[in-house]
Amino acid sequence: QRSRIRAQVAALYQKLSPERRTVVVLQVVHGYSLPEIAALTDTGLETVRSRFKMARKQLRRLVATDPALREWARREEP
Repeated sequence: QRSRIRAQVAALYQKLSPERRTVVVLQVVHGYSLPEIAALTDTGLETVRSRFKMARKQLRRLVATDPALREWARREEP
């Protein structure tokens, strides 16, 4: 079950634009702050914030379309 969920989530990441995906991976996977990501990518902080916000919104919409992912996300919420 977990490996299937991981594969599905990885597939969702691929649906993000490269710019949004970069911001999400640097923040979620590598733990960089948004100001650090702005410096690393030579991008304005507000642009990085916008990309992160839009990526989260897009990922939430994508998760909502799949019943198994929707249930997984509900269980994972703090």
